[in-house]
Amino acid sequence: MPEFNFTYVAVDSAGRRARGTIAAADDGAAFASLRGRGLSPISIRPAPAGHSNPRSRASLPDRQAAELLDALAHLLGAGADIRTALTILEQKQAGARSSTFTNLNKMISGGSSLDQAFASVFHGGQAFVVAIVSAAEAAGDLPAGLGRAAGILEARLRLRSQLISTLSYPAFVAMSALLTVGVILLFVVPAIEPMAEDSGTTPPFALHALIMTSHALRDGWREAAAAFAVLLLGLLAASRLGLVERFLDWLLLDGPLRRWSRGIVYGRYASALGSMLAGGASMVDALRLASQCVRSRLAVARLEKVSILVRQGEPISVALERAAGFPPSIIRLAAVGEASNSLGDLLRRAGELEEQSALAKVEASARLAGPIVIIALGLMLGALMAGLLSGITGLGQAALQ
Repeated sequence: MPEFNFTYVAVDSAGRRARGTIAAADDGAAFASLRGRGLSPISIRPAPAGHSNPRSRASLPDRQAAELLDALAHLLGAGADIRTALTILEQKQAGARSSTFTNLNKMISGGSSLDQAFASVFHGGQAFVVAIVSAAEAAGDLPAGLGRAAGILEARLRLRSQLISTLSYPAFVAMSALLTVGVILLFVVPAIEPMAEDSGTTPPFALHALIMTSHALRDGWREAAAAFAVLLLGLLAASRLGLVERFLDWLLLDGPLRRWSRGIVYGRYASALGSMLAGGASMVDALRLASQCVRSRLAVARLEKVSILVRQGEPISVALERAAGFPPSIIRLAAVGEASNSLGDLLRRAGELEEQSALAKVEASARLAGPIVIIALGLMLGALMAGLLSGITGLGQAALQ
C-alpha cells in the first residue's frame, strides 16, 4: 500500500499534548503507530498538500475521471488485461486523458502495484478510487470496483448539475432585474432630471427620490468602490483566517440552510462509504476515504470522531449517532445493514435516498422562490416606472399651468 502523511494531535503518558506528522498507509495504521510510541491520539487528519508525497497534485476533472474508470471497467469486463486495456485507451484518447493512460501503463509495467499507480492519478477528493480499486483487486473483481468508483463520480456530477440547474433561473432573474434597475437609475433618470430643473417647481416625491438615488450612485461611485475594496480585503483576510469557511459550514450544517444541505453532505458521505464497503474495502480505509468526498471541514471533523469510535470497537450505526446532525434515516438503515450483513449496499442506498430527498427539497424551494423573486422584482420595477411616469406627468401638468 502507498504511504500518506497524516498530521496528529495526541497526549503522552504525562498528559502533555504532542503534535506532528506521521507517514502511514492509512489513518488506522497511523493510530496504531502512535499508540506504539506511547501516545494517545486525539485527532488524525490527512496532511495538507504541502506535506504530501512529492508528486504532481493535479488531478483529472470528475467527468474525465469517471469516463476513464468506466471505459477501463468495460474493457476489463470484456476480458482484456489491465495493460492491454490501458494501451487501447491510450491510442483512442488525446491530451490529458492520453497522458494519464500512458503514465498508468508505465507505472504498472515498471512493477508498481495497481493501487500505487492509481494513487498517482486519483488523489484529493478522488482518493476513494484507490481504496475501491485495491479492495476489488483483492476480491478478484476489478471491473466491478472500477464501475463502482465511476458511479460515485457520476453521482457527484449529477448532484452538481442538478443544483446548478435548480438555482440558475432565480439567479438569472435577480441579475436581470438588478441590471434593469441600474440602467434606469444611471441613464433614464439623468435624462429626465433637466426637465425637472427647468420646470421651476419641486418634482413629485417619487421622482425626487429617484433623482437623489441616481445622484448618489453617480457621484458616490468612488466611495462605493473604496467601500467595496475594503469589504473585499476584509473578506479575503477573514477567508485566510478560516472565518468565512467556518461561517459557511455553520450556515450549511447548523444554520438556516441545514434542512437542505445536511442531506446532501451526509448523503454523499454515506453513499461513498457504502460503495467502498460493498466493493470490499476495509472499514478503516472506507471511513477515511469517504470523508474525503466531503468538502465541509466541520462535517469532516464530526466524521473523524466516527472513525475513532469505530476503531475503538463501536458499531458504525452507534458511531454515526454521535455525529451531530447526521440523518436518522441513514443511521437506521446502517443498523439494519449490520444486522443483515449487508451494510455496504444499505448504506449506499440510504445515502442516495437522502441526497435525492434533499435535492427534492431544494428543487421545491427553488420552484417556490422563482415566482416570489419574480413578483418581488416586478413590484420593485413597477414602483420605479410608476415613480418615473407620475413624475413626468406632474412635470407636464406644472408646465401647462
